[in-house]
Amino acid sequence: MPDPENQRQDNTETGGQRTIDSLIQIVVSEDKFQATFRFVGKIEDVPKITEGALVNVLEEKGIVTGVTNNALKELIIKLKAGDYSETLLAEGIPPKVEFSPDIMLAFMGITDVKTLAEVEALKVMHHTLVQDICPIDRVDVGAEVLKLAIEDMVIDGIDVYGKPIEASIDNLFKTGNGVAYYPQRKTYLAEETGVICVVDAELSILPVNFDGYVDVQISPDKTNATITVYPPDFKGKAIDLDAALESMKQAGIRTGYKTEEIDEALDDCRANFKVVEVLAAEEIKAVDGIDGKVEHLLAFETSLKPSIREDGSADFKDVSVIKPVKKLQKLAKLHAPTLGTPGTGIQGEVLPAKDGVHVVLPGGNNTEISASDETLLVASVSGNARLTGKFIEVSECFVVEQHVDFSTGNIAYPKTLMVKGDVKAGFNIDVGQDVEIFGLVEDCRIKAGGKVLIKSGFVGNGAGVIEAADEVGILYVRNQMVRSRKNICIAKEVVNAQIFARGSLEVGGQKIGIVGGHVSARREIICEAAGNINGTKTLLEAGVDYALLEERYTTNEKIKTYRAKSDKIEEHLKRLARKRQKGEELSKKELEIVTKLSETQKKLNKQLDSFKERRKIIEEKLADNESARIIIRREFYPGVTIKIGEYFFNVNKKMMGPKTFVIQDGQVTAL
Repeated sequence: MPDPENQRQDNTETGGQRTIDSLIQIVVSEDKFQATFRFVGKIEDVPKITEGALVNVLEEKGIVTGVTNNALKELIIKLKAGDYSETLLAEGIPPKVEFSPDIMLAFMGITDVKTLAEVEALKVMHHTLVQDICPIDRVDVGAEVLKLAIEDMVIDGIDVYGKPIEASIDNLFKTGNGVAYYPQRKTYLAEETGVICVVDAELSILPVNFDGYVDVQISPDKTNATITVYPPDFKGKAIDLDAALESMKQAGIRTGYKTEEIDEALDDCRANFKVVEVLAAEEIKAVDGIDGKVEHLLAFETSLKPSIREDGSADFKDVSVIKPVKKLQKLAKLHAPTLGTPGTGIQGEVLPAKDGVHVVLPGGNNTEISASDETLLVASVSGNARLTGKFIEVSECFVVEQHVDFSTGNIAYPKTLMVKGDVKAGFNIDVGQDVEIFGLVEDCRIKAGGKVLIKSGFVGNGAGVIEAADEVGILYVRNQMVRSRKNICIAKEVVNAQIFARGSLEVGGQKIGIVGGHVSARREIICEAAGNINGTKTLLEAGVDYALLEERYTTNEKIKTYRAKSDKIEEHLKRLARKRQKGEELSKKELEIVTKLSETQKKLNKQLDSFKERRKIIEEKLADNESARIIIRREFYPGVTIKIGEYFFNVNKKMMGPKTFVIQDGQVTAL
């Protein structure tokens, strides 16, 4: 407080209290905790206001608490500086309630903003999930949520007049959802069931489900739904099957309920008091109809490979390219398609299904639909049934009961031929389809538009040739040539023969295999053995297409021929052009010759370009041999040359198989 001597002097200088009262006002707040100075005089009256005068005014008004010398001095400095704003001169001591919410809470709950945010972010406000974030207790309606010990917490305050102000807990907390304050009982009670929250001096109850609960999750593609079953707390009620199904209905699931699985999950949750997840609904999938199909009632051969006996020898008895049938014999049966069965999505939508596709009977030449059953294909004539692509046709089959010799002569037949005996040397066969020969074939020429099957050997002095547009099957070959535009299968050995396949070549032969000669295949050669102990020269060649080689040769010859013709015309035209240059006039006939030769040369050059383009394509195909291979399963000897494309591998010593030869890094490599 100011010095009394100074105080008396100040009063004299200012002319007494009456004068000061006219210059200032002291305003006390409604709660009596603050006293504020307000200047109401004129600027020239400022020097009259002194620290002592201010003290007298405050005392006159009974303001005794919270006045400091510093506050008075700072006010005088402000006034002299021309600052006449309101200034706080005195401040009482407010009552206080000292508490710690986490100690005072009657239940474990949420006491910080971060935890509250994590809990509120939960998709399902269930006690099991909330407990994963923080420890909680269940708070029921009517429960006292705080333990209040007033004598330990309350500190009374003092107003600016020096009077005590009693502390109150009535405004201790702001009350939020689910909590009410009862002043008479000095307590806060829960008005709903949940978890207590005390955050930022606000007391509330966060509603939480303590009963059993089912959370439904529908897959993104809406083909199934999973439920998560949450257990109740000890006071809660477990969810039953009806409630679980109702929750699924509320989520939009209409069909496909897996009731047994759901019931088992509910029992597991109740018995073991744990969270259980289960696939609860699944769409009823649409079932597409089965396409119609054709059942072949004959076993058409797809390969001429013979069966192998236990001793390793080949057996051609059950292999045949000819299937003799009688008129009206059943060839194929049509099975109709079935209708699709629509499905149902879990939300009740219809899932469409496709009906099976209709097919037709593969009737070819000399076949018809059965008059008594439209699902059957039958032969309209007796003959040989064969599968040509997807179609079944019946052709007349010429059968030679004995040998092809002087008794029959050469045979040229546009359909299928069966020879039950041998084909003698010097006699030729030319058929438009398949040929099957039961006996031995000697030096002769056989040409077939389909398959060739020789159940015995093909032997002679090297004058025999077989040309087949389809597969060839032979028991063994010696000294002869065989060419197939597809695959060749030789059951036993190949000796000093020329064998060419545009597909694959397979040679059995447990004892001999391939000895001497030249065998070639576009894709692969497979044999048991190659060469012999005598070092007989034997060439195995893969990755080369004999038909393309022949076509390349023919194309090159045509290019030479057409180029020569073009050059000859060019020379003739130049001769006539030189005549003009000398000033000689060309006759009418010579002019006609120039015109015709120019037109002919254009046509020749156009054809020449076409042959060159074809040669380019052939060269590209011939160079494509990276997948070609030669497989020798048992053994091979010096004298054998392995050739793949343009690359060679010469065998210098006996080698044991199995070995697979391929091209690697620009050379033939044995794997």
